[in-house]
Amino acid sequence: MKIRFLQIVASSAVWICCHAPAGVASVAPKWEQLQGTNSALLEQVERDYTDDIAPDIPVNVGQMQVSKISKSNSQVLYLVNTRLPGKAPNNNPSCGQVGCLFYGYVKQNNSFIQVLNGYINDFQVMNAPPTIEASRIKNQLPCLRLADSKQQTNELCYNGKVYQPERHLK
Repeated sequence: MKIRFLQIVASSAVWICCHAPAGVASVAPKWEQLQGTNSALLEQVERDYTDDIAPDIPVNVGQMQVSKISKSNSQVLYLVNTRLPGKAPNNNPSCGQVGCLFYGYVKQNNSFIQVLNGYINDFQVMNAPPTIEASRIKNQLPCLRLADSKQQTNELCYNGKVYQPERHLK
């Protein structure tokens, strides 16, 4: 596997990988099936997923969920949750103890450039607030605020090339 992992916070079950090239109020993402979006994005996710997980595991990436996250004066971040709907996390090839694999892309001309690749714990307990929220803007993309089940919050922001840990919030 070509992914290099970087632990955000030792006590947190949130991981992020930064291997791909290159507002204030929080907004919870709205999710839709990937197959209903741009075909170039669908093809890019299929290539990345095959490279990162395993080429011999058949998966319909069109069933994955995508959220178009933006704020005023920011570019759009296409955040892809690779967890397949209707499958328990332990039966999903892209999920593990630390969460599920997420990709983030920005559109550049007619293609999509990966800016986020890592595991995020998006498992929610009943009546819990959203685990992932868009917060402030940095380098023209929204930062992502991630909350875990222990109510610890971390923030990932775009550094001009990839998303990376920015700060630990309480």
